[in-house]
Amino acid sequence: MKKGIVQVSLGVILAVVFLMVSVSGAESGLPSQFVACADVTLLSGTPIQTGSDSIQQALVLGQRLYAGSILQTDATSRLELTFPGGDIVRMAEETTVELGAMAPGVEDPGLEFQVVLTGGEVWVNLSGRLRAEGFQLLAAGAVFSGKESAFRAILFPEGNVEVKAYSGQVTADGPFEIVKKDGRYVLRTFSDDDDETVVDPWRHQVEPYLKMMVLSSGEATLPFRFAAKSDLTEWVRWNQERDEAGR
Repeated sequence: MKKGIVQVSLGVILAVVFLMVSVSGAESGLPSQFVACADVTLLSGTPIQTGSDSIQQALVLGQRLYAGSILQTDATSRLELTFPGGDIVRMAEETTVELGAMAPGVEDPGLEFQVVLTGGEVWVNLSGRLRAEGFQLLAAGAVFSGKESAFRAILFPEGNVEVKAYSGQVTADGPFEIVKKDGRYVLRTFSDDDDETVVDPWRHQVEPYLKMMVLSSGEATLPFRFAAKSDLTEWVRWNQERDEAGR
């Protein structure tokens, strides 16, 4: 019994230290590429990180990751990232993401963490157990967010993205031009002055067991129902089991 209490206490202490480091880095005016974003809490195979210094290295369990890091899995690897507030992103095989961060109160108050999906598939669990935090998943010119929700996003080679919600409510906004600026991502709306065809802004709320598609053109479908039973792939079951174990 005492041993269990010590283990829990140590976990809480580590989480609090992470929060203090992240917030102090943001408030001190450090460039956002030096802001701690997430820890590696599970991996299989050999996922690779490319840092803001362009140096590649194999990731290890417990490693702390910073804004500007590009993370890649191959055909035999998976990766789980845990953010300070308890939110989780899991990368499937052959997936690439980039981490971004924004200090609170800079341009978009409250927004702290961004994950840009540039290929493959991720599972996102926005549990926010320790505190409310701003989190965005960016893909194909769209932004996905939520609270107390779980969803998966697949970015196909042709540039279309599919999002399926499993719990809670996912908010989808678009279209945007995603511009990198000082280690974070700025969302630029299109205007009539742009050379390309303008797509009117849209927002959709994706409820559990609904999905939507965002096309590479910026257009989006309305959310529609998908068959939950036929969707229970090994990847989905594995993520749901991980989510349940972490409750």
